[in-house]
Amino acid sequence: FYFTEGSFYIGVLEAVGSSAIGLDNSTNGNSYNDIGGWHVLTDGTLMIRAIVDRFTSENGQEIEPVTQLSVNNYPNPFNPTTNIVLNIPKEGKVNVTVYNLKGQTVNTLLNEVLPIGQRTLVWNGTDHKGNQVSSGVYFYRVETNEKTINKKMILLK
Repeated sequence: FYFTEGSFYIGVLEAVGSSAIGLDNSTNGNSYNDIGGWHVLTDGTLMIRAIVDRFTSENGQEIEPVTQLSVNNYPNPFNPTTNIVLNIPKEGKVNVTVYNLKGQTVNTLLNEVLPIGQRTLVWNGTDHKGNQVSSGVYFYRVETNEKTINKKMILLK
């Protein structure tokens, strides 16, 4: 089944001699079985097993599930801004800090708890006071509880 919007309910009936699964896209909270039609499940054990072998986006392109922290920025080299894209596999605290070649902190772009998924940050080439930094090589560090990634970016003016 493919749904692009709205609510739906999945029901599973497990009884001696008859197993069934059904789908109810109404809002009455019932589930379907092939024995007696729609009925309300009031007791018993319910198990739903899903096997996912690939994910697809809304435009039908296959996408990989996020299983580990990954990060990249584009464009690189950049002027005046660059997008730092984070793929976060597990909810938790994420810190993104920009450093100069001397290892000094230039700006902290993020320091908060993020959910699973993709997040894009934009760095506009400024320090923590909002001043434009000079052209050159900068590093950004992405830290989570599980992993730290350091990447290089170049600001060209």
